[in-house]
Amino acid sequence: MTIEPQFSIDIADTLRVVTCIDLDPIPPMQYPEVDYFIVACHRQFYQSVEGFDGKEEDFAESWESTHKIFPLSAYIHGGVSLYLGTHRTCQFDSGQVGWVLVPKTYTDPDGLCDEGYWHKFARSLVNEWNDYLNGDVWRVIVEERDSAEDDWENSLEWGSIDGIVGELNAVNEAKHLAEEVKSNEEELT
Repeated sequence: MTIEPQFSIDIADTLRVVTCIDLDPIPPMQYPEVDYFIVACHRQFYQSVEGFDGKEEDFAESWESTHKIFPLSAYIHGGVSLYLGTHRTCQFDSGQVGWVLVPKTYTDPDGLCDEGYWHKFARSLVNEWNDYLNGDVWRVIVEERDSAEDDWENSLEWGSIDGIVGELNAVNEAKHLAEEVKSNEEELT
């Protein structure tokens, strides 16, 4: 492994699960199965979907019947920090850059469709984007080496889960994966 692991769980002398920063993460909304998304048009942060050409008003109106639309703003000063709303956090470095769109069909665990739930969902999407923009995206890797005497630096990658947002989520996923691998190892022996 060329990247220094941040967290490691030894499963056996020659097998371990580690977490490390994902150096080539996929942006949050580029997964094909999602129907919630953000659009933004700024010279330092541009995120688009089909049909978005920078004419914000026309775009938002075309989605009103199927999605709840929240204004997306950014504070851009040495980096990009997104937030919901149109208020300015700073006179010169912030303002509205786009929208967050959440399907009106999304319901809370009790089956309710309401403004509060959609807002919470939109806020979690913005938080995920902020984690991505700040580099808080992780890989969980299962590594194997030939023998206990070998250095982990020359280990083989057995498999990985990439694009985990948030270090705590990566550590939890590593623990879960270690248990899974350990139980599979026990079944094979």
